[in-house]
Amino acid sequence: RERSGVAEKISINGRYFYVSTDQAEVMQNVANAFHHCGSIDGSFLEAPYYPGLYAYLQTRSPFWELYFLYPRSDAFQMKEIEALQQNNVSLVLLNREAAMDGRAALRIGRTNPMLLQFILTNYRRSNTKLPQDFQLYYDPQKCLNPSF
Repeated sequence: RERSGVAEKISINGRYFYVSTDQAEVMQNVANAFHHCGSIDGSFLEAPYYPGLYAYLQTRSPFWELYFLYPRSDAFQMKEIEALQQNNVSLVLLNREAAMDGRAALRIGRTNPMLLQFILTNYRRSNTKLPQDFQLYYDPQKCLNPSF
């Protein structure tokens, strides 16, 4: 990783990309938390949309859905919650303010309210300060070392 003004060069699977310094900060902090928690493949969730982190962390999403852009039924959200439990998700990167095209109706609290409530109830917010309204949450029973 190297700084270049407003962009930083990062490596993902041996290939180099330039991302904004804010994005690089989020990525580095999430990677640090991922490793401190002892997270394994499939035990990290990002929401509502930041799927590049899965490649950066060399992990898979705990379920098929990568973008939380449309209102989902209670049954659909229950399947997502079950997948979080089955995959022992220990770490969640969340941005409750992010809205596709700036439309408040597309915030995760409106599209997936049950999933959001499950995260807020069962995970603790980390003290890690992140830019752009991102927040890190960890499961205190699954995260091995939440001192990130």
